[in-house]
This record gives sequence, structure tokens and C-alpha cells, in this order.
Amino acid sequence: MRLHRVAEGSLAREFRRLSRSAGLTWVSGRMIPAPAPMGAQGIGAGAESCFPRLRRGCIKVAGVIALAELICGVDLGSRSVKIALAERGIGEGLGRILRLERVDTIAFYRNYGRKEGDKLSVDFARLGLESVQTLVSTGYGRNTLELAGGEAIPELKAHVLGAMYQSGLRDFTLVDLGGQDSKIIQVRKGKMVDFQTNDKCAASSGRYLENMAHVLGMSLEELGRHAEDPVELNSTCAVFGESELIGKIVEGRPLCKLAAGVNATIVRRILPLLRSFPGEKLVFTGGVAYNQAVRKLLADGSGREVTVPAEPQFNGAIGCCLYPEV
Repeated sequence: MRLHRVAEGSLAREFRRLSRSAGLTWVSGRMIPAPAPMGAQGIGAGAESCFPRLRRGCIKVAGVIALAELICGVDLGSRSVKIALAERGIGEGLGRILRLERVDTIAFYRNYGRKEGDKLSVDFARLGLESVQTLVSTGYGRNTLELAGGEAIPELKAHVLGAMYQSGLRDFTLVDLGGQDSKIIQVRKGKMVDFQTNDKCAASSGRYLENMAHVLGMSLEELGRHAEDPVELNSTCAVFGESELIGKIVEGRPLCKLAAGVNATIVRRILPLLRSFPGEKLVFTGGVAYNQAVRKLLADGSGREVTVPAEPQFNGAIGCCLYPEV
């Protein structure tokens, strides 16, 4: 049997109409229910429960067999590059996340990138991603150098798409705390209606937590365990905060309470911003979302339900895999 890829057009549009109305699709020559969006994932949800499974194989569209498409989403972050590889059937939503990779930003550009004119050519074969058919990128780095052979989309769009897919929600406020910036985005009926970003100060970002953990002699994981009885830290600057923290250590303050103070400082900077974004549900993404103490303090301080997807740091890359929305 010959295999053909179905181009975007009347067949794909007809497939969308039929699959959405019947809730069915053809996979490997047999009819099964179409993959459903993931339900809301609470804190600690496993990746296996996060992503709907779609059997790898062929998809039958109006009598024509089409191969599943491999799509690669790349989030060019300031501290690390996140890569998501997924498969997607022609005319349907994202099927299965096949692979997630995180590479230090400097190492990514040094080991896998090569500048060609005004674009960056990435050696995806060296990353084990030579079969990629569609490449979509976003993130801090897209404004500096566009990836060759791909399409760049705004960060806010990528993160909204990723958050809707991972949480299963369409009405929420997204709080994304990354390596050096923060974003708050209000989503209503699946559309972004308001947002606020901060890329000028690293005080509510992962960089701040890294600096403070280093001063305390703790790993980020250990830092994230402490939320009780925090020592008040007045300096919110990622640089000057180190001096204040050292002073508290010299005073003999317990390290666990100082760690709690660091985590509380992150939340204290975010809560005033959230007052402009009403709603009962928060979706918390970015590398800072791995910090258990920040998650607890955010929920307690805001009085809202906080959902942390199974892969918060890969949210932007996963969102790229969903573009264009189908």
C-alpha cells in the first residue's frame, strides 16, 4: 500500500469536521476515539498521566493514508533551551509527546548551532532529531537569531497554548516564572485577554533562587522544601539580596527559615501583580514551578487553586508543537 502525505486543504478540513463531530479518528487502519485533552493536573502529577497516547502509525483521511507528522518545539530560554518532540496526525491535535530535552543555553549555541547569515542553523541530527518535519521556536533567543528552517512565534502565544494543553483549562491566569523573567497572562475561553511581563529584573525568577541557594549552600531541591516561619528579607534584588542574606546568616538565623524567606520573597513580588488578574484558577509554569514551597506559598497567599502541569519547564516548547492550532 502506498503512503501519501495529505496537504493542508479540503481533505484536512473535512477530516477536522468529521472527527470533531463524531469524536473518532483512524489510527493504524482502525477507528478509535480521538485523543481527548488532558484533564487538570494537580501538583505532583506524573508525565505519563499528562500526555494523551496516540499509537504511532498511519492516519486515514477521507480514504487516503497519511503518516503522522513529527513536530519539534524549541523554547530558546535565557538559561536553558527546552526541546519537545511530538507527533501530530494530519488535521488533528497533538498526539503524543515523544521526547523532552533541556540543554544549557550557552552549550546549545556552542555545540549545536552555526550562524548562517541572519539565521541560526541547528544540528538537530546531533541532538537525535533528524526526522523532524516541522520546526517551531519561541523564547528569549528568537529575538536575537531566528532558527533556520522553522517558524518563530511569540512567547505569550506559545505559553498559552502549552498551558491549555497541559492543564485542560480554557479559563485561567497563567503565572510563568522562568530563568530571568516572569509572565502573567489572563486567558478567557481559550484566548489571551491581558498580560504583564517583567524581563528587566530577575528578582522573581529562577536566577534569584539559584543565587540564594548558592549563598545558603543548598541545592534548589532542598531550598524548595522550606516554607514555614520565613525570615523577612527586604531586598528583592537578585544581586543585593545576596548581601542581605549573608548578613542574616552572620546573625545566626536558621538556614531553613532563611530558605523559607527566599521563597516567600518570590511570592511577595508576584501577589500584587495578580490583583489585576481576577479568577479562581492559576496555572503555574516555568522552572520555578518545581519549587514546592513557592507553589504552597502562592496558593496560600492568593487564595486560589494552583495547577502545576507535569512538565512546567517545557510548557513553551510544548506550546510550539501545538502551532498552528488545529
